[in-house]
Amino acid sequence: TFTPSGTDFTPLVTAPFATPTNRTGAYVQDQWRILPTLTVNAGVRYDRELVRKGNNEVAIDLQDQWAPRFGFVWDFLGDGTSKLYGSAGRFYYALPTDLNVRVFTANTQVFNYNYSPTDVTTQAPNAPRARFIQVGSFAGEPVDAGIKAAYQDEFTFGVEKALDPTLSIGLKGTYRTLGR
Repeated sequence: TFTPSGTDFTPLVTAPFATPTNRTGAYVQDQWRILPTLTVNAGVRYDRELVRKGNNEVAIDLQDQWAPRFGFVWDFLGDGTSKLYGSAGRFYYALPTDLNVRVFTANTQVFNYNYSPTDVTTQAPNAPRARFIQVGSFAGEPVDAGIKAAYQDEFTFGVEKALDPTLSIGLKGTYRTLGR
C-alpha cells in the first residue's frame, strides 16, 4: 500500500507479460528450364501461428496456411536481351504481437502528467492529472471459433527489353487482392 498525502492507495495487480507467439514456417521450391529460353518456378510455403493468452491458454492457433507460388521467365527474343515474366502466389500476414499484451491479457497503464517548468518529479498517484487503469482480464478477449489467417493473393506480369548493356525499358503490372 502506498500512502501519498495521507490517502490510502492500493496499486493494481501487475499483468503477466509472458504472452508469446510461436510462428513456424517452411518453404520448398523447384525450378525447371523447359527450353533454353523458358524457366518455370513452382513452390509452396506452409505457416502456422500460435498465440497465447496471459494465463497461458491458446488464444489463436492458425494452422493450414498453405501458400502456393508459381512463376515463369521467357526470353522471347532468345538473345538474352528480353524477358516476359509472370508470377502468382498467396501470402499470409503475421498477427501483430501487440495483440498478445493488449487483447489477450490484462495490462496496467499509468498516465501521469507534470506541467511544472522547473520540477521534473512525477506527481503522486492520487495527484491531479494522474490516473491508474487496468485494461482487459487475464483470460483475454474471446476469439471466434474457426478463425482463419488473413492472406493476400498476388499476380504479377511484366515485359522488359535491354536497349544496350546499361539501359533497359519495361512495363510491369501487379494485382493484389485481400482474401481474408
